[in-house]
Amino acid sequence: LQGKLHIFCSVTAAYSHLPPLLEAFRQQHPLVEIMLTTGDAADAFAQVEQQAVDLAIAVKPDQLSRMFFFRPLAQIPLAVIAPTMHCQVQQLMQQAVIPWANVPMILPEHGAARKRFDYWYRRRQQGKPQIYATVSGHEALVSMVALGCGVAIAPKVVVENSPVKDRVQYLENVGDIEPFELGICCLNQTREQSLIQAFFQSIKG
Repeated sequence: LQGKLHIFCSVTAAYSHLPPLLEAFRQQHPLVEIMLTTGDAADAFAQVEQQAVDLAIAVKPDQLSRMFFFRPLAQIPLAVIAPTMHCQVQQLMQQAVIPWANVPMILPEHGAARKRFDYWYRRRQQGKPQIYATVSGHEALVSMVALGCGVAIAPKVVVENSPVKDRVQYLENVGDIEPFELGICCLNQTREQSLIQAFFQSIKG
């Protein structure tokens, strides 16, 4: 096979999940040129829908459109993270009863992570969250927490691959958060194209 295969994923997925997938594919199809675009994981399905890319590593939404084919790869646990540095946010976290209504929150702009946050915060029953910032991409979210700006919900794999992972801590006993289902998606109408079909076949097993 020859040609170009355009893939979209987050910066973290480019470290954590893409290399073994590409290695298997390239061993079987060394002449195919791989084009990689990185960005906010929440934009993965939009990139595929607009046919800007052929495939994307994406988080499965609660309602998956029939437009897409989705192949699961892994379960991604989520956690509530806070800064380790001495700051106002850390002081709030150390109180016997955390006053969540006063805690500055760093939120994703949109996507599955934002929905997970909304559901988690509603269960706190503390009124509206105090939003410090909304950011695009989980990597930026972890960085802002590390700087002492606030508290956030983030995938653990993003935290573990972050250059600032030593500056954030996982909060315990703050409620469970449903994990992400990570997978590879494409349009159903393009699934039978030779390069896309070959990619899915190379990752079986």
